Amino acid sequence: SDPRATFSDAEIATLAMPSSALHVLVEDGFAYIANGAQGVQIADVRVSANPVIENTVNGIGAADELFLDGRYLLVDVGVLGLSVIDVAAP
Repeated sequence: SDPRATFSDAEIATLAMPSSALHVLVEDGFAYIANGAQGVQIADVRVSANPVIENTVNGIGAADELFLDGRYLLVDVGVLGLSVIDVAAP
């Protein structure tokens, strides 16, 4: 059977970003979105039909890749290295 048959092609919701999303992680109802020079957006996606940006982290450099380790979001900021953000309370 076709595994795609269980999914709908209908879009549920959209969430405007300040630039193209380069990397997205979802954990415990929150989406962590790397937006390059625009930093990181943290969105509450617990209600999938109504995602809401809860926080924006700017001034860390160009956020490219993300890794979540418990309460810490590690952000690859290119030539500036690594930024560590405590996301215990997004």
